[in-house]
Amino acid sequence: MALIASIVATLFVVALHRTANVPGTTGDALIKSATSVGARANAKDIVSPASAISGFAGLTARHANALERSADLNADYRRLESALTPFERDLAYRAWSACFPTFLSAAGQVGSVQNLIDAMPRGASSNALRTEAYQKLRQRCAGFFHLSSDELVQTTQRLDDMARRGDAASVGELAFKFWREGDEARARDLARASIISRDGYSIASLQEYVHRSLERRIDEGSFAKTERSDLRALALAIAACEYGLDCSADSLTALQLCTNNAQCEGALPERYLQRLDTVEDRQRLQALVRETIAAIQSNDFAKLGFDAP
Repeated sequence: MALIASIVATLFVVALHRTANVPGTTGDALIKSATSVGARANAKDIVSPASAISGFAGLTARHANALERSADLNADYRRLESALTPFERDLAYRAWSACFPTFLSAAGQVGSVQNLIDAMPRGASSNALRTEAYQKLRQRCAGFFHLSSDELVQTTQRLDDMARRGDAASVGELAFKFWREGDEARARDLARASIISRDGYSIASLQEYVHRSLERRIDEGSFAKTERSDLRALALAIAACEYGLDCSADSLTALQLCTNNAQCEGALPERYLQRLDTVEDRQRLQALVRETIAAIQSNDFAKLGFDAP
């Protein structure tokens, strides 16, 4: 029992961490040159922006929005768990990780909403909305609840391992993985390909890559010290709503922002704004969103923070 509790605690930390150019080539030409990545591609198979685009172009319309709106996350998980590309398998992982370890008790069994309610700060104004969000999320996760304790723990471990290897990863997560490993050119190429694809889910997935890589370049002096990498990343997430991603108040992402961060009011853009403490920061973010949308339209990678200005 102690071993299971230890494993569950480790998985919970992993889940919290998770809540990614071809010079002289135009976007249309790049997309037209895309070739299939073939049978069950993994991170190591994503060798070029063209091969990547064939895996994630249209991902929002094909799978991501269905997941955002899903009433049965188990059905989405089963549909995508053996998909051919890491980008599609990432959505299976997303369906699972929305439920576990959130609803996984220390004993490795399905946990109740009451345990989560008890962990909320006493008297917080958001508690009623968070309770409602947890109840809605639990309903979406109910299709998994017939699984045994061993199945719940082992599947969570297996999917986390796949995500760490990049075998189940969004394009943004792969870009961040390559960047962290020192392959900055490959990471930048994937980020550019994501923008060229105009796929909302893939664009939103670039948040961590943009935040961390831009943060480093600010420290190195490539960007002004007044630049805000955190706001740049949020602006990209909000801009993705303009490219087909479901950003409604009923979306899975909105639900999780409420359960995890107590950002419970409005659609996704409003909830992201709730992260910011000052009027000045909120106004600056809104201006950056407009700038980001324009930069995506013109493939201005420097404006997006991928390249030095």
